[in-house]
Amino acid sequence: MTGQLKILPGRFFGVLSEGHVVPRKEYELEGDEGPMSCPEMRPQEIKAVVFDLDDTLVSSCFYAGMMRPKVIGHLQSMGFPQSILDPNVPAAVNVLRARAMLCASDGSVPVIEFDADINALLLDIELSNLPNVRPILGCLHMISELKDLGVRIGVLTRSSRIYAEQVLKIASLERLQRNLVCRDDFPLDEAKPHPKAMERVAASLGQDASECVLVGDHILDLQCAREAGAAFVGVLTGTTDEESWRQADCRFVLKDVSQLMSLLRCEGAGSSLKVRLEHNP
Repeated sequence: MTGQLKILPGRFFGVLSEGHVVPRKEYELEGDEGPMSCPEMRPQEIKAVVFDLDDTLVSSCFYAGMMRPKVIGHLQSMGFPQSILDPNVPAAVNVLRARAMLCASDGSVPVIEFDADINALLLDIELSNLPNVRPILGCLHMISELKDLGVRIGVLTRSSRIYAEQVLKIASLERLQRNLVCRDDFPLDEAKPHPKAMERVAASLGQDASECVLVGDHILDLQCAREAGAAFVGVLTGTTDEESWRQADCRFVLKDVSQLMSLLRCEGAGSSLKVRLEHNP
């Protein structure tokens, strides 16, 4: 049995009526030159749900407090100028800015070495936080309900595979490892928020990205979904508050993933089952 999530016309989260979005300035990546363009919403069958990991499926809350200053300090020690580093943006943005500068340089430091060095740094920070990881309350029940409906489920994270697999085990979500895409599975610049990351996890589920909905706690999750043509639901279990989601024009915002089923409306039964994702005022 395979469930389907149907999104109604005009219900595409975060897309303005003109079919365009404007990302918050502090989260724009180097080289962004204006609004991101998104396809106009049309009737579409959503066949899979993809979840972010940290602060979406599990509580960790360590990126802002630990990751940003350590990444900036490490990049400075590598010789990158303070002028391209900003403590007010996600660590991923600073890493990608430094990587772009490296790619434009004389090539004295190979990009592959940079990627390996950064991945090692981030892995060390991630593993130090493992004792603090806990599943979001109600997460396991929600996943079971989706499974019972026959909805395909994947995980897309900027964390390392070693860390992500251990986190899923801690949270009793090992079954999600088969459709897991991590930061170090591919080149660093193709990790989330690059749309290729969303496309890859969708492909692992046998779907196109436009047939998926991504659930995440960060503006970068929203950016990834939009650029890949996927739908999006935001949650408030990370550092993004309701006002920030509103400014990003995210239409669907939940307190946490346990509320996801409240957006789903079932029609039919058995092989004819369809699950519709609706705005619930």
